[in-house]
Amino acid sequence: MSGHKSNDATMPSDISNHKPFFDRFATGASNFASKAWFFAACLTLVLIWAPSVFLFPSIDTWQLVINTATTIVTFLLVALCRTPRPATTTPPSTSSTRSPPVSRR
Repeated sequence: MSGHKSNDATMPSDISNHKPFFDRFATGASNFASKAWFFAACLTLVLIWAPSVFLFPSIDTWQLVINTATTIVTFLLVALCRTPRPATTTPPSTSSTRSPPVSRR
C-alpha cells in the first residue's frame, strides 16, 4: 500500500472544472464592479447625494445616508474580492521589481 487514495486529486488536470455557486457569483460581481462605468455610476451617486443636503431634516441624517450606503457596498465588495482565485490565475510577475545584478570589476 502506498498510502495514496485513488480518488485524491494530484494534478491540476484532476480537479473538476465545476465552480460552486458562490465562486461563480463572486467572479461575476468582481467583473461587474471592475468596469469603468461602475466607477462612474458610483461617482454620479455621490455627486447627486452631495447637494441633497437640503432634502434631509438634519446634517446627521444626510451623512448617515452616504455612510451607511458606502459601508455596506465596501463590505460586500471586499468580501467578494477576497475570495480565492482559481488555480489558473497566474500571480503577478516580480521580475520587474528586481534590480539587475551589479557587476563589480
